[in-house]
Amino acid sequence: MRKTLLSVAAVMATLIIVGISNETSISNPNGAPSGRSGSPSDGATCFSSGCHFGAPTTQAGMITSTIPASGYVPGTTYTITAAITGNNKKGFQVSPQNASGSAIGTLIAGTGSQVLSGKWITHSIFVSSGTATATWNFQWTAPPAGTGAFTFYGAFANSRGTTKVSTLDVIENTATGIDDISIVNGLSIFPMPAHDKLNIQFTLKQNTQVVAAIYGLDGRKLMNIANETLTAGNQQFELNDLNSKLGSGVFFIRIDANSTQLVKKIVVE
Repeated sequence: MRKTLLSVAAVMATLIIVGISNETSISNPNGAPSGRSGSPSDGATCFSSGCHFGAPTTQAGMITSTIPASGYVPGTTYTITAAITGNNKKGFQVSPQNASGSAIGTLIAGTGSQVLSGKWITHSIFVSSGTATATWNFQWTAPPAGTGAFTFYGAFANSRGTTKVSTLDVIENTATGIDDISIVNGLSIFPMPAHDKLNIQFTLKQNTQVVAAIYGLDGRKLMNIANETLTAGNQQFELNDLNSKLGSGVFFIRIDANSTQLVKKIVVE
């Protein structure tokens, strides 16, 4: 009888160990199924697919690129980087989509990644727990002119219980150069380099909708300046607390007014 009880206990212990092992193992070691990028169109992430039980948290900066702040140039190929830090097995899925959920541009897989149906890119093999930060570099070729702005949506997993989502907003470079500007004149940005305060001045020749923002070198929008209809005449914006809002570094200010676009580099120290 004692030998039988010991055998039952051993079997139960084995089942518990196997259960724990399955619980902590990665659900899709060779790539996430399509439609798990976290975009509004996909409506699903690693969590909602049933593969991972940890509800996703949002984290900025997990998707970066070589696309300049002034926007992508149609037909140009850029490098996109997806990265997640953690102590467990890691995987990802990213998709470039517009507001209606259509795939934008052409994805080209890199080392450790694969493209699904031309719309999603995911890991082809998970990154082990022995690597602190998992980084996937792949290529993306910009779409034809007139496609407009879109977003890279990304879902990331670091073990079954930890998932994250991140986005990267991208604009199209439609500038024709300062000499062609007909609506905005006399753009002045000072002091330069800036420290904690920055002044932006320009003149509008007519009433128009103005959208202005500050972007990082990776193309991410970091700070909104204006999105409103302004009357003709002199315009002035004063930005404060730049050090706490942006930190130090090189950034770009982009101003869109009707068919006019201006992009200016700024330095914050």
